[in-house]
Amino acid sequence: MSSTGSEDPTSAMDQKKRKRMLSNRDSARRSRMRKQQRLDELSAKESELRDENRRVANTLQAVRHNCRVVGAENRVLRTQAVELRARLESLHGILNYMSAASNDCLFSVPWNLLMINQPMMAPGDTNYYC
Repeated sequence: MSSTGSEDPTSAMDQKKRKRMLSNRDSARRSRMRKQQRLDELSAKESELRDENRRVANTLQAVRHNCRVVGAENRVLRTQAVELRARLESLHGILNYMSAASNDCLFSVPWNLLMINQPMMAPGDTNYYC
């Protein structure tokens, strides 16, 4: 009496239903596992990107600081270049004056023209000798 033709039709439907339920459960379990794996991968990628973002932000901050330092140095150098050009023009004037008065005694040249070794100051210094 256990022949396949004599089985109860509801029993066969129940067995198919149970088989389908087991298959669905297995499929859902695999789907949850894939979803969890993808979530873990995305979390790892997020952590990696946050670390990279921190490194880039630190590098940017260092570059901005260096840019400010170089800008300040550049301003000092430009100011010194202007002062040196002015002194060079003054020295050319003194040389022209001295060559024109080459027959005169050196002491006849005004004293303020002979004081060419004056110290140079940076723009932030308050005591100027010029």
